[in-house]
Amino acid sequence: MDTKLKNSNISLLILIIAVYMLAICVLTVIDIKGHSDFLTMDPKEASIKMGYEFQYFNSIRERVFKEIGILVFALGISIGLIFIGIKQYKIHGLLDKPLNLYIKIPIDIRALGFLMYLFFMLDVTRGIHFFYLPIGIDHVIKLTFISIYIFYLVLNLWEAYKFITISDYLIQELRKSFIYTTIIMLRDSFAVKSVGVSILIIVWLTAFTGLFFAIFFISYYESSPLFLISALYMILYLIFVPRYVIKHVSHLNKIILGAEEIASGNLNHTIEENGNSSLSRLANSINNMGSGYRKSVEEQLKSERLKAELITNVSHDLKTPLTSIINYIELLKKEDIPGEAKDYVGVLDRKAQRLKALIDDLFEASKMASGTIELDIEKLDIVSLLKQSLGEFDEKIKSSALDFKVNTPEKPIYVELDGKKTWRVFENLISNILKYSMANTRVYIDISENDNNVIVTMKNISNHELDFNSEELFERFIRGDRSRNTEGSGLGLAIAKSIVELQGGRIDIEIDGDLFKSIVYFNKMQLS
Repeated sequence: MDTKLKNSNISLLILIIAVYMLAICVLTVIDIKGHSDFLTMDPKEASIKMGYEFQYFNSIRERVFKEIGILVFALGISIGLIFIGIKQYKIHGLLDKPLNLYIKIPIDIRALGFLMYLFFMLDVTRGIHFFYLPIGIDHVIKLTFISIYIFYLVLNLWEAYKFITISDYLIQELRKSFIYTTIIMLRDSFAVKSVGVSILIIVWLTAFTGLFFAIFFISYYESSPLFLISALYMILYLIFVPRYVIKHVSHLNKIILGAEEIASGNLNHTIEENGNSSLSRLANSINNMGSGYRKSVEEQLKSERLKAELITNVSHDLKTPLTSIINYIELLKKEDIPGEAKDYVGVLDRKAQRLKALIDDLFEASKMASGTIELDIEKLDIVSLLKQSLGEFDEKIKSSALDFKVNTPEKPIYVELDGKKTWRVFENLISNILKYSMANTRVYIDISENDNNVIVTMKNISNHELDFNSEELFERFIRGDRSRNTEGSGLGLAIAKSIVELQGGRIDIEIDGDLFKSIVYFNKMQLS
């Protein structure tokens, strides 16, 4: 048996035995108190004054002395068990679980219940008899009954101990009390005075209904004129008050359903407004919120559309002169140019190609954001596509100081994707690995599958400190190299994310120290 479970069982056993021993102490004290005269009175004096027979008096007296011995023994056992239990087995920890359930009851209700139970127990134990023969089921019932009270008392004492030792514990419990919370609710119900007044009127009308109901029955048998008054009051109450409540509850339900409709995305939905009640003002406020949110969304969409159009136009306007620059650079490269000038042409060529790649990325990111991109979905083998993507980077991989470990299934895994766009995702991810990986480290690329997804995982060690949130990397123009010493537009991951999501997939980035992990999820092709 597990040691922790064994200790828990021992703790529970010690607590039960200690509680039962304390219950025996209580029963012996009750019986000793009821026969205390037998300890102080002389047998002869008892027989004269109270008419006791000597043999009967002496037997009772001997029993009381035995009970004193039982009391000392039971008290000693219970104290010893409690001391050992607290020191070795932490039995007070067993009280925390029932206490956590007990403290869910407001403290003032607990206090009232404890006082009522205390008076009830004092009344019950006043005439209880335990020490008699033969021993039967009655003894077990009485002992268990007292033991339950003892445990209840211990639970309250344990909470009282927490009140003393834990700072602000009592204040927190008082703030959860029935009276305090009722006062707060009353205060809040009058935050809108018309609502508070309506509730108060209904409460008073309901209270008077109960009163008039009692008067109705009393006056009926006494032929009192109050009979007609109480009958009329109850009829009027049943006609008007339920109708008033049903009307407002109906309106409240419409507001709740309308709010849920707006929250679900139907910003054009309008909640019905009736009159000038508090519920109508609430409906009006929700309608205004929906209208304001709708305008905000429309303005944001307009802004995104204008931004996308601006990027598209600027990209297009830049492409024309850039194409001319690249063409002239190509012509210069064919000319017989002196050595130093030839180097300058090479720099111009690299920078022009980088600028062209940036404009292409910007243009593609703009199309992705606007949703104008078209997908050519087809059935393809994702294992083969990944291998082709790696093949395109073969020279760069070999020239890099990185050790690529590729683990793919031997069998093909078919998915329905746009091959060119998905190839772009792999291109961006592999390109990032080559740019930002620490030299002389391993790169792991794996393909796995589960019941619903095909999962492509790429892991590498970053050569820069990753001191930012992984979600930031999906934002445009954010780069892993904050110093921006490496080439790149900062759009690669944003484009990859858009492509994957447009095809119903998901891409996650996980950062653990310097370990960078890209996980791409594609929906698995459903076999018909």
